[in-house]
Amino acid sequence: NSLLPQDIQVLSLLAAPIEFHAQHSALKKQYSYYFQPGPCALPHLEPLSWWIRKELDLKGMAKALDALTGEHDFKPFQASGAPEGRSTVRKILEAEVLVEPVRFPGTSPEGVHLVRMRLVGTGFLKQMVRGIAGTLLQVGEGRRDPDCIRQILESGAREEVGPTAPARALWLEKVWY
Repeated sequence: NSLLPQDIQVLSLLAAPIEFHAQHSALKKQYSYYFQPGPCALPHLEPLSWWIRKELDLKGMAKALDALTGEHDFKPFQASGAPEGRSTVRKILEAEVLVEPVRFPGTSPEGVHLVRMRLVGTGFLKQMVRGIAGTLLQVGEGRRDPDCIRQILESGAREEVGPTAPARALWLEKVWY
């Protein structure tokens, strides 16, 4: 750990076969995207989440995410300018919206909370999760119908996807091998 940057720490090590590849050997991955709703951004959460000025419609967001589970062509959600010819079909195993309490001294009993979009899938395209998060935010703010994600998947139209959400709030939380 003394040779690594401060924000990376090794907790344990295991021997791996020489043919092991961190990306291609993965069976599934879990990504979360963290929104920080509230009247002002909390500076210590700002580098790790996306501050949103108002509370979000969690039921609408959950309904929108229901369309993601299963195997779909996620081409509209990948980064623009991605190389052609590779399959854009991916399988999402779990998709949910959660409220994650954050406790700080001096806050109310309810405390501060983050809204977490959690996705588990067998693979993801470049910027796919951030495209989904930007679209989901529009649903949460009431600017789009929860059915929009299903419609985007069916149409394959990149221009229907919301803005790409900032990278700082995206966490790769777990990889299964």
